[in-house]
Amino acid sequence: MRHPIRDKIAIVIALTPVVLAFVIAIAVFFARPAYPRDNGQWEATDPEIREWYRTLMQPDNPNVSCCGQADAYYADQIEVVGGETYATITDTREDGPLGRPHIPGIR
Repeated sequence: MRHPIRDKIAIVIALTPVVLAFVIAIAVFFARPAYPRDNGQWEATDPEIREWYRTLMQPDNPNVSCCGQADAYYADQIEVVGGETYATITDTREDGPLGRPHIPGIR
């Protein structure tokens, strides 16, 4: 005796690897590396600050840099709450020339 529900479940189970492989193939096809950029905005930066950025490493991979000067924003207020660091960004420079998206402030 045939069971329609079991037949449908069997089809779904059989197709799952095919669908998963298709999704992975599409993701790989559209994936692009993220290249760093320097639009000349850091030429006048203090050499000590530049060197400090180079020493910052990823917490889970201490052999790989986590940040660069392009990750820097001006912040006048910094708070540490429960081990988490929060910064109020006060950078008034135009976002376009720095190649960064504008994120409106939360007040």
